[in-house]
Amino acid sequence: MRTSKTSKDRLAKVTSKKFDTTMIGALDAIEKGFGFLWKHEDDVELSAQEENMLSIYNAIRQRILDLGNKQKRDFLNEVARYDVKFNQYRMEFVRDSQSGLLVRKN
Repeated sequence: MRTSKTSKDRLAKVTSKKFDTTMIGALDAIEKGFGFLWKHEDDVELSAQEENMLSIYNAIRQRILDLGNKQKRDFLNEVARYDVKFNQYRMEFVRDSQSGLLVRKN
């Protein structure tokens, strides 16, 4: 049986990953949609305008990461104040006497 600490640690790990995935996914979407403005996929010298666009993107990127990481820390601090119990999914099956197939037990 899981302890409250084990459940809390699992919740922290799972939600941390979800916060990270959300932030990285948002940054990836911005890069895919607007990366052409600073030649994101190319390894070439940038014009002054492209350098400016890259600078703006980097500032936005840093803001997204800072805000997301702050929210993640705040959430983890909040979770630490709770008792957590993981309710694992559980299904039982029995063999149907007529068909011989396994069916979910009610």
